[in-house]
Amino acid sequence: MDSADGAFVSVDPGDRHTGVTWFEQDATQVGGWKCRSWSILTPEQVYETLMPDIQREQPAVVVLERWQLYPQAAGSQIGKDMLASQLIGALSWQAY
Repeated sequence: MDSADGAFVSVDPGDRHTGVTWFEQDATQVGGWKCRSWSILTPEQVYETLMPDIQREQPAVVVLERWQLYPQAAGSQIGKDMLASQLIGALSWQAY
């Protein structure tokens, strides 16, 4: 598959679990898209499987959330790895 096929992947990164859904064009479906596959990965599995999948399949679009640290939540993040933001950064880099 290459980006000409119109596939895209949507990723919802989290500190413990990351949701991943691959979509592809399908004219028989309402809206023209269908879910090809979905999975729930650990952060480690994102690096081991999802990032190589993105490199190999070259989706037309990688959908990621925007992560932002708000002042009211900053105190609760002290000493944490903030894996979700790391995954967003790594996947953003991988997508280019």
